[in-house]
Amino acid sequence: MAMHIEHRNSNLFVKLSGDFNQASACAAVSAMADQYTGNGNIFVNVVKIDKVQPSAPNEFRKCLASSTLPAQKIYLIGKQGYEIGSGDFRVIVPPERKCSGKCHACTKRN
Repeated sequence: MAMHIEHRNSNLFVKLSGDFNQASACAAVSAMADQYTGNGNIFVNVVKIDKVQPSAPNEFRKCLASSTLPAQKIYLIGKQGYEIGSGDFRVIVPPERKCSGKCHACTKRN
């Protein structure tokens, strides 16, 4: 699993990609705990998670419970957030983008 972390406007933004398993779940929590300053929310973008191992969501919650991170300030972004969060976290699902064929890198352009 790959992870990218950045701070913006007092919030912590984490992007995860690849397979989400027990090891990567705890690694993500550990990295967030190291980077979180105690201010703002934590947004975890899981849109590019390819596969969620069945035991990973439980491990994520377990590692989170043993950390100092405030669970009430964690938002999962992407449909996979429902699977990872299992109803324990707020999930934001951005609307799907519709292609008009006018964007710069569009493959539908003539």
